[in-house]
Amino acid sequence: MGEEKTNDSNPESKPLQNTSEETSNDESEEGQASDDDRGLVKIVKDMGVIGLAKILTAVSGIILLPVLTRYLGAYGYGLWSNVNATLGLALPILLLGLHEGILRMFPAKEKVERGKDLFSIVFVVSAVTVAVSAFLFLYPQLLANLVFEGEEYVVRFVALLLFVWCLDNLFLRSFQAFREMKKYTLVRVLTRYSEISFAIFLVVLGYGLYGALLAVLIVRTVLLLIFVFIFSKRFGVHCPSLSRIKNIKSYFNYGAPLIPNSLAYWVINTSDRYLIAYFLGVTYVGYYAPAYTIGRFLPFILGGMVYFVLKPTLSEFYDNGGIDRVKKLLNLSMKYTLLLSIPFFFGILLFHHELTALLTTGEIAREGSFIAIYTALGGIIYLNYRFTSLILILLKKTKVIGKVKIFAALINIIGNIILIPVLGILAAALTTIASYTFFTFITYWAARGYLFPKINLGTFFKIIGSSAIMYISLYALLFYFDPYFLYLVPIGIVIYFAVLTICKGISKKEIQFLKKLL
Repeated sequence: MGEEKTNDSNPESKPLQNTSEETSNDESEEGQASDDDRGLVKIVKDMGVIGLAKILTAVSGIILLPVLTRYLGAYGYGLWSNVNATLGLALPILLLGLHEGILRMFPAKEKVERGKDLFSIVFVVSAVTVAVSAFLFLYPQLLANLVFEGEEYVVRFVALLLFVWCLDNLFLRSFQAFREMKKYTLVRVLTRYSEISFAIFLVVLGYGLYGALLAVLIVRTVLLLIFVFIFSKRFGVHCPSLSRIKNIKSYFNYGAPLIPNSLAYWVINTSDRYLIAYFLGVTYVGYYAPAYTIGRFLPFILGGMVYFVLKPTLSEFYDNGGIDRVKKLLNLSMKYTLLLSIPFFFGILLFHHELTALLTTGEIAREGSFIAIYTALGGIIYLNYRFTSLILILLKKTKVIGKVKIFAALINIIGNIILIPVLGILAAALTTIASYTFFTFITYWAARGYLFPKINLGTFFKIIGSSAIMYISLYALLFYFDPYFLYLVPIGIVIYFAVLTICKGISKKEIQFLKKLL
């Protein structure tokens, strides 16, 4: 699409105006910039409920991390991590893409049709999931030997969790499809914190990994019963007929092509745990996964927020010809995410061992804390991908995204198979960075010349320079005075923003904007 370029206003092509006109134009541009800032604040506030849910969900993992690692050790946490990896792999496959069809098809249907289709979809997914769950429950040996070091009881828990997890996801997607975002958010947050609270309670009582898995199973089962009650009351109970089941073919046709994309995402972000367990043992997954979680914490929250918040708004602006506004919002968003993610990387670079030791154990910090450095760096690359993928979505070049993810997944899995036996868990971090770099570069190439956000190089280097000065200052304080590292965190934040303000990398207006945003 070449017309996007012609929509840009080019001040240099306009004839020179008199001073009063220049002043008027400057005031207009300043007012427009203020409008853009206010617009971005409004966007975040409008979607704030969902953003809060994402943040709280991410924080819940950090809350659970120290309990599981200290009570279960690296071996137990490695098993826990592989349970989550298995559920993440199985979910898009067992749902047959029908959950994506719900999001796309439900809004246009009448209430009665929604109810009939929903219960037909639940019936189909239940049948598929029961068959798979029953097989895993009765014959757990193969999966147990592959990724759970022979722990068959863990596989049986996975089998039970698959059933309730899949059905819970279907009902939760229905809230999304009905635009009931507050209910969607409330359910997600309450479910997550109920799981971790109950899991912590049982683990501390001495039930170990068995207790943690039992807690999740109980909470998810109760949630499923609540969902069945809510939606039965809303739509009535509809027994699926053969003709009705055939009618959900449209849901399958829409959602099934999206399954490879979901699997590619799983391979890039999660398959390394399987391969580490296979080549090195589950204990090494317990060394790798906590630092991986710590390093990607902020970048992935920012990336998820950017994608979820900006996608609908930018689509509306773009479709209505607001190309300049799209560019300004992209520029502002990229600047602010880099403003936060780059100093976060320098902080992880300095305190990765201390932070991992605080949240896990000395053994895990000693063996795996360095992974946080690589995942923090990969997170910055991932943030750039989020912006390039947004542009491709606006341009309706979504096939590029799917193909690129599949190739990136191949790079990841082949690289891990070759390098993990040689480099250990470092290989998993390096191949993840390689995958992120690949799909970021290709999507950037596909989006070049259209709407790609342009960060002033001077501003970019000021952010890096300010982060480096913060790093050197904190390193000196740590070297000469050896304070507890958490005391240095607020000092580092003050140093970073002070240096950035002095070198005019951020204006007072932008600082005020960040305060409003927070």
